[in-house]
Amino acid sequence: MARLRAESAGDVAVFGSSGLTVTLLERGLVDELRILVHPVLLGRGRSLYAGLKDRIELRAGAVTVFRSGNVLLRYRPAGGAEDH
Repeated sequence: MARLRAESAGDVAVFGSSGLTVTLLERGLVDELRILVHPVLLGRGRSLYAGLKDRIELRAGAVTVFRSGNVLLRYRPAGGAEDH
C-alpha cells in the first residue's frame, strides 16, 4: 500500500470494502473517509467498520447534501499532520 501511495499521482479510493478499510485505518493509511448516507432506516444490519480493534477519533470535514436526500460526510482521522 505504501508503494501504491508513493507511485500514485492522485488519490487512491476504496469503494464498498469495509474489511479493507478497517485494515487501512488500523495501519494509519487513511487520509480521509467519505461516507454516503442514504436516508433509509433498515432496523438491522452490520456495523460499517466491524472488526476495528481500537477507537479512532475523527475530525469532521465538509458535508454535501444532495437533492435526493443523500448526504456525503467527510472525516479525517485525528492525529494527522494537521492536528499537530
